[in-house]
Amino acid sequence: MLELTKKKYKVEEIIKATNDENEVIYEFSMQLTPEEYREINKIITSEEMLKIQKDKKLNEEEIDEKIIELAYKNQDRFEKLCYKEHLEPFKKAVGEQYFEDMNEQLFDFFWEAFIGKKAKRANTMTSDLRKISGN
Repeated sequence: MLELTKKKYKVEEIIKATNDENEVIYEFSMQLTPEEYREINKIITSEEMLKIQKDKKLNEEEIDEKIIELAYKNQDRFEKLCYKEHLEPFKKAVGEQYFEDMNEQLFDFFWEAFIGKKAKRANTMTSDLRKISGN
């Protein structure tokens, strides 16, 4: 039997920053609805960037300009989706460098969720085909 459970939040993860004495500086629960999760998927997989790169009407400089603009827009949207009302307080509590470090961790978390699953499926399909074909 295949079963699907619809939940209010697709992702619920605790985001916590601590100091070297292991004291909590800031902590909150990142909660993403299925729609927000889907939007992050589009940001991570860069669908819009691929469209820009394939646009034959644009020259190389225009493509670079549009990609940089989109990257900043996506980064801003990614932060707003993940942190919501905690964005500024978290950034203030941890400082700019640690905020960027947390963003990298979040990006890696979602990268694994989206790309890692697809790669795992592809690898499984390849190994299953090898078993079937006897190679």
